[in-house]
Amino acid sequence: MTAPAPVATELVGVTFNSRPNPAEVYVNGAFIGTTPVGRKLPPGVHVIEIGGDRYQKWRRELTVTAGNPTQVTALLEPTQ
Repeated sequence: MTAPAPVATELVGVTFNSRPNPAEVYVNGAFIGTTPVGRKLPPGVHVIEIGGDRYQKWRRELTVTAGNPTQVTALLEPTQ
């Protein structure tokens, strides 16, 4: 008897934007670029942080679902 073939994890397109642009984007603690930026992520829960020197950090958990491309827009508040 042979083992079943592993199931390939489908990566899902996620686009990150901010108002205002540009802002730094981190996914699960790793810097991925500045807005606007897109990445392909595996399905599951990811911690998203968007911000910069002049803006308060915007932090959310994003659930990525297979077959469901997603767009994230962070509305940034200036630091006081």
